[in-house]
Amino acid sequence: MLYKNYIVKGDLIAEINATNLEELIEGDDNNWIKTEKKALEAAAAHTRHYYDTDTEFREVTLHDASKVYTENQRVYVIDSGEYKLYVALKDVPATTVITDETYWEQKDDRNALLVSIIVDKMIYSLTGRNRSGDSPGYWFDRNKDANAELVKIQKGITSLDIPLLTYADDETEQEDPGQAISWGERSTADNNTY
Repeated sequence: MLYKNYIVKGDLIAEINATNLEELIEGDDNNWIKTEKKALEAAAAHTRHYYDTDTEFREVTLHDASKVYTENQRVYVIDSGEYKLYVALKDVPATTVITDETYWEQKDDRNALLVSIIVDKMIYSLTGRNRSGDSPGYWFDRNKDANAELVKIQKGITSLDIPLLTYADDETEQEDPGQAISWGERSTADNNTY
């Protein structure tokens, strides 16, 4: 699955100011999109074998009252410069205002640790876009810490409060046929090839 739009600019502005963010993305949202995609894929690679990443990393879009939304869809609005996230409680018909509590609940249901990790990775990547190619040490350290946290999640040392993957009785936990399985001291990446 292609993950995108999990992070809103307000998440980054909470760490760096809006002017610095615009400078980092060089006024080009494509830089933002590419950076978010890489950070999301890195997070998904460490979590997708245990957690339902399709549910967790579902898109957050700017609310448009003229559109129809489905249950659990995430949207955001910008109110006086503040980013506010909402989740659809049920299918939302067009022309429904965001403040209609029958359809919308104002909440950020994204995992706070994953948001923090992805934001740190994005800012590190964006700061690396400067002309010298050097990222400030602070963001280098934050990225290193984010990577270490992803490894802890992958190893099961840190658990996330997001849905786990579920398997039917006839499925195995191995999602990808090329996934390596360790047998004693040997490991094979083609364990499903005969």
